[in-house]
Amino acid sequence: MIPSPEPESEPKVPPITPGFAVLLTFVVAFSQVFCILMLGSLGFGMGPASLGIATILAFGFSFRLAVPRIPTPPSVHLGFVRPAPMAWWAALFLLSSVLLTSEVDNIAKEIWPLPDKLLSVEPPDGVAHQLGLALVLVVVLPAAQEILFRGLLQPAMVRLWGSGRGIAFISALNALAFGLLNPWAFAPTFTSSLVLGILRQSSSSLLPSLLLHALFGGATLLATHEFFRIPGFDDTSAPHTPMEWLGTAALLCGIGLGLCRAAATPRGPTLPTELPGQDP
Repeated sequence: MIPSPEPESEPKVPPITPGFAVLLTFVVAFSQVFCILMLGSLGFGMGPASLGIATILAFGFSFRLAVPRIPTPPSVHLGFVRPAPMAWWAALFLLSSVLLTSEVDNIAKEIWPLPDKLLSVEPPDGVAHQLGLALVLVVVLPAAQEILFRGLLQPAMVRLWGSGRGIAFISALNALAFGLLNPWAFAPTFTSSLVLGILRQSSSSLLPSLLLHALFGGATLLATHEFFRIPGFDDTSAPHTPMEWLGTAALLCGIGLGLCRAAATPRGPTLPTELPGQDP
């Protein structure tokens, strides 16, 4: 009697480990530098076009390295699911944290001032430059960072370490990816990443954090034109933002965090404790 063949075991999905997350962060940072230098040698200069193309290439390459580690269903892991309506309101209130992040940046630069060489650089002007900058700040950078850090890596670290440590770790990696290119960007990037990570975790969806990150980019773009005229934010004649502005921003941010808590009620598809194809 011919024995029946044993059923094929389901292929194991390699886990996303902290070491892999750190390696991916360095790949992103150095790939961006390499792409920017290559584009510069081709005559693209150092404007928004170079940054946008380099971001797409670097993050795309890093995401491709991580694709085999995405468990099924990938849409649930990455967070491309519908969030609770409360999460959208939370994103709008959390936009106020951009003032708090700006003040963190002010304090960091007061402790470690920018070199005079950087302070004397005037960014190019013109319609093409502004449109390119808007595309990078509102679309390219938010999508790239959210999909990689909050979509791919954060769920794995939260599952491994819990919400607090997982969000803090990924926020630090997000800040490191840009701090390697610009050390003065580490503190504000870490602060904004914490807010984005909390929103992503509480909503069980990447969509609200994508919206909030795009709003951050839009506010930053308007601030370059001194649209708000807030001291210490876009009015750079003041070294710090007044307490009344910071207090109002903190209050609105607190409401946003409260809405995050309300949106965290379990619903719909959730990430399994044990992933298919992985050892428990």
